[in-house]
Amino acid sequence: MVLRALQKLMRWVVRQWRTWMDLRRGTYIVGRRLGQGGMGTVYEAKHRHLARKVALKVVRPGKHPSDLQARFAREADVASRLDHPNVVTFHEHGVMPDGRGYVAMELVDGLSLAEVIALAAPLSSQRALHILEQLAAGLAHTHARGVIHRDLKPSNVMVEQREGYPDLVKLLDFGLATTTEDDDDDGKLVGTPLFMAPEVIEGRPATKETDVYAFGTIAYALLTGEHLFEEQESERSRLLRAHLTQPPVPPSLRRRDGLDPELDALVMRCLEKDPSRRFADGGDLLIALRAFRGGQLRPVDGFELRAPTTVRRPGSTCVDPSSWPLELRRPSRHTSSTIAHNRFAPSSRLRPMLDA
Repeated sequence: MVLRALQKLMRWVVRQWRTWMDLRRGTYIVGRRLGQGGMGTVYEAKHRHLARKVALKVVRPGKHPSDLQARFAREADVASRLDHPNVVTFHEHGVMPDGRGYVAMELVDGLSLAEVIALAAPLSSQRALHILEQLAAGLAHTHARGVIHRDLKPSNVMVEQREGYPDLVKLLDFGLATTTEDDDDDGKLVGTPLFMAPEVIEGRPATKETDVYAFGTIAYALLTGEHLFEEQESERSRLLRAHLTQPPVPPSLRRRDGLDPELDALVMRCLEKDPSRRFADGGDLLIALRAFRGGQLRPVDGFELRAPTTVRRPGSTCVDPSSWPLELRRPSRHTSSTIAHNRFAPSSRLRPMLDA
């Protein structure tokens, strides 16, 4: 038994060494390993010819059948459609000499929202709104580009402390994402039960409203320090049944200092069991959040705030970014502002991205 374990360990070491050598011969100079999951391994890496550090996600050795390779390519295709300050930047997708795929993306210096919740929740309403508005902006952009995330949860959101702009939010991990043009959503149960919308549990295809429900569960955790149905978390079937049938306790009742009734109602609307009663998409949600905050112009480090040039039609479910009340527009791409050394990289934080 000991000999078998040693042989297994040696095979793993050889595979890791071959991966490292293959990557070093390519575009990126690979540094330390940041984490590993069921499908892939993430490394910190530096572009061989550019002053750019990236997070390099690579299919694990022995884990690259055609379906996983297709998922990697699909994630790259979806991520390449997106370009927003609150969505992690995708750089490129490639194939290693042994046929395994890899994805290079922005390396974010910060904590996952799951860690922020564990360390600091319940957050003050002001800080929670600051984070939620950015997350809604990233989601609005994602939906405007025809992308449905399908696995929105705190561990797939990063919070970075950038110079002059605290709590800069980055939405990441599009491994389970689909698009509005796709017809291959066969109703399989995908996502994470704690944040899963009722219609997905019932086997219906995910929609933009599905992401809005997940957003509501994140807002709930930020404002209360508790998951929506935390008491059922230990038993998966009870948890899924609670999403389907159990009315959520308003977040205001789980805060000692209470909560503004309008914000309370906004979160509860996101958590409606019937998708048609929620906000139609991230754009509608963003407008509601900004209306609640009073629509004040707030500077964002490295980005420019611009007033709308057109008026959004009431009741429209299609959001054109140019019609948002306050559009975040990137005036220029500063490579140095997106390069960061990830000092907070426990493998547990990266596992959801790797397992997707």
